[in-house]
Amino acid sequence: MKVQARITGGKIHEVGYRFHLLIKAMELGCERFFARNRLEDGRQLLLALTEGDEFQIAEFKRFTETSRPEGAEVETVALEDYHGPVMSVDRYLHFFIADQLNKGITALLRNDRKQDEMLEKQDNLLETQEK
Repeated sequence: MKVQARITGGKIHEVGYRFHLLIKAMELGCERFFARNRLEDGRQLLLALTEGDEFQIAEFKRFTETSRPEGAEVETVALEDYHGPVMSVDRYLHFFIADQLNKGITALLRNDRKQDEMLEKQDNLLETQEK
């Protein structure tokens, strides 16, 4: 069985929602999972796909309808049968880690630029004071 969850709201991204659902899928023993943040009509959307047996999918649906990570602002949770391919949990975990590292690299580079700007301002201030 496969299910697609479409979760929308004011704060769905950057609250750990994908990881929240991934951990539950892994806990249930689901072998296939995929989740991706998207914007749809200017609203935050999380699309999650899960494949498992009848019990696993029923529990995943219950969890998805009732559990949210801290800080999430959910307006709708829509669950429906899904018939397309779903990535293996192992492959998704690699994808997820790479995606998180990419965010981290971007943040580090941004902080590095800010630090360079601050040091340049500090150097300019010291030069002005020395004159």
